Amino acid sequence: MSDVVISDAERTALVSIVVRGMARGEASAEQQSLAEAGLLLIKDRKSVV
Repeated sequence: MSDVVISDAERTALVSIVVRGMARGEASAEQQSLAEAGLLLIKDRKSVV
């Protein structure tokens, strides 16, 4: 179990990525925050996985 605490907006962004598998376009602030916490990977400036 992770000790990472995320906001509702970050949780929504994470669920969206998990459901879709990938997002294209610039990473949102929430996605960037999740990447910094190690919960998702920003592959390049145009893909979030």
